[in-house]
Amino acid sequence: MIQDELDKMERSPSWLAKKLNYCRANGYKIIHEKKFNAVIFLMEASVITGHNFLKDLADIIEIEMELSKKTEQNV
Repeated sequence: MIQDELDKMERSPSWLAKKLNYCRANGYKIIHEKKFNAVIFLMEASVITGHNFLKDLADIIEIEMELSKKTEQNV
């Protein structure tokens, strides 16, 4: 998600890392890393890029929940 938005903006992970006050080396790692405080990161990245990554995540969760309900109803 975040990499796609950075690509649209023609920005790099190191640009985002700099904006978040992370060191450049960690910028690439953080975008692909699963073990970090995702909520705070997504909030900060949303503010910086102007793209609401938390809404994207909420939309994905809603879709997954709907699919799960349909699957349970068919069982």
